[in-house]
Amino acid sequence: MVTKIGNPNVGFNWGPKYDNRPIEDYDGEIRNYQGFPGAMVDAYDLGVNSNTSVALSGASDKGSFYLSDSYNYREGTAPTNEFKRNSLLFKGSYNFAKWLTADASVSFTNSSSTNPNNDLSADFATGQWAGWYDTERWKQREVYQASHGGTPNNNYGDKYGNVPGNGTWFGYNLNSQVLEETVTRPIVKLTADSCSMDFSICRSKHEPLFIFL
Repeated sequence: MVTKIGNPNVGFNWGPKYDNRPIEDYDGEIRNYQGFPGAMVDAYDLGVNSNTSVALSGASDKGSFYLSDSYNYREGTAPTNEFKRNSLLFKGSYNFAKWLTADASVSFTNSSSTNPNNDLSADFATGQWAGWYDTERWKQREVYQASHGGTPNNNYGDKYGNVPGNGTWFGYNLNSQVLEETVTRPIVKLTADSCSMDFSICRSKHEPLFIFL
């Protein structure tokens, strides 16, 4: 009987046509000899992208303010891939006198990216996973993680030791790579209108005296 284990036709789908004859699968079970045209698509998830924003503002004859918060959440198409970002912004201005105005702002952004790898398609493109690779079956945790906690190994007599891609699925689903970034950017500006003051030299209106970053 033909077997998938160690089959020389693995690669760019060389071999006899799929005719549903009995064949030994990677786990030793007897199944039909068939292809899986949607195997690469089945390896990916449906991506999700959501944005939530809220803002407050107010003003008086003395000044004004603006406060906003934005949250972005994305689930990538690769397994366990996600991105989170929270952005907070505050801006305000205050008129100390007719000739002196203070403007200030501070922005705070925190982002987190989890498992950004996206190389699943390479295993299909290079022929490592042949056209008979049943993604829906082999990407299950009971397949890529053995009872001893690691990937299946024939030295331990694991049933799924010959299944291709165990290390790939294990890495995507059970390893965690997180990249976090936090950026804070404060700005303070003082603007003086010297034409409203008793100066012998009149500076142009709204020319900032100091800017603090």
